[in-house]
Amino acid sequence: MENPEISIITLGQYPSKELDITIEKTFLFAYEFSIEWIFILFQQEEIKDFKLYFSKINKNNIAYKVSFCSKGIASSINQGIKLSSNKWIIVLHSGDYILDDKKKFSLIREKLKNANNPSINIFGTIYKSKANKMSFSKHHNNKIRNFRSPWVPHQSTFVHKEIYKKQVYDENFKSALDYEFFLRCSKLRIPIFTHKEYITVFSLGGESSNI
Repeated sequence: MENPEISIITLGQYPSKELDITIEKTFLFAYEFSIEWIFILFQQEEIKDFKLYFSKINKNNIAYKVSFCSKGIASSINQGIKLSSNKWIIVLHSGDYILDDKKKFSLIREKLKNANNPSINIFGTIYKSKANKMSFSKHHNNKIRNFRSPWVPHQSTFVHKEIYKKQVYDENFKSALDYEFFLRCSKLRIPIFTHKEYITVFSLGGESSNI
């Protein structure tokens, strides 16, 4: 089956162990899907060194862009959206990663290729604590589809680019900005689908927890 067009947006600082983890553990997915990877760093002076670092490890010539934003998380994500050129966008912060599992890759490929209308597709995420304790998102139920749940696993959610042309992240929000975005989309009756598969790991206590 042909690959869906995917852009990954990753926010973070360089150098950092969390960013290394995200890149290292997501590389196979990036290669399998021929994705476009958008990196938004928090300091302009980090860009040159990061480009040198990524060019050395990017053996499969994955397409990527690097920029910076110091105006906050919502502004950084919105900037990444503007730089993205593919059909589906997923926001994967430093410390989080997509599981290296070709069976899951096939499921992602199937679900996104069958999603003909602009939509939001929510998969599951595994929460990993610093003590390596695991818990799981309760994403595949009516609570999250009706937004009675307090959290949406953005790092395992694919949003169609056409939706972002009309709805972006509210830059007035310092926290819960992803939840507010999804709630707004729900009220506008934008199609939202949940899928039972767990495809990502969210690092509790890492950089992503502070984003």
